[in-house]
Amino acid sequence: MKLKKQHETSEINTLIGEGTSFKGELSFEGTVRIDGTLSGNIKAPSATLIVGSKGKVEGDIVLKEFNLSGHFNGKAEVTEITRLSSSSNFTGELHTQEFQVESGAQFNGTCKMMHEQLKPNTKSK
Repeated sequence: MKLKKQHETSEINTLIGEGTSFKGELSFEGTVRIDGTLSGNIKAPSATLIVGSKGKVEGDIVLKEFNLSGHFNGKAEVTEITRLSSSSNFTGELHTQEFQVESGAQFNGTCKMMHEQLKPNTKSK
């Protein structure tokens, strides 16, 4: 079964293209697509990250939405949805509210499903 590819219709604000390497801290709003390599941490709690099939990310990330088709190694805290396509390879720790995995995706690590009230930056009532 193929997942609905909603992330492909999103407007991409920034692209780290194939053949490009970035090391350091990254913060952004909107949507970023990585087809190159990023080593470092990402803090974008209201944003979406798309890692293309040739993309590689190593580090800790905090996002609203994470769409992985390439490689990820680290800790991911995702307040809404994490999607792993059939070509993805996830290694590490995942905290997310919703998790979608296509057949063929590789997941090596731990996953903790967050409830609505456990989301980061949520004010208690």
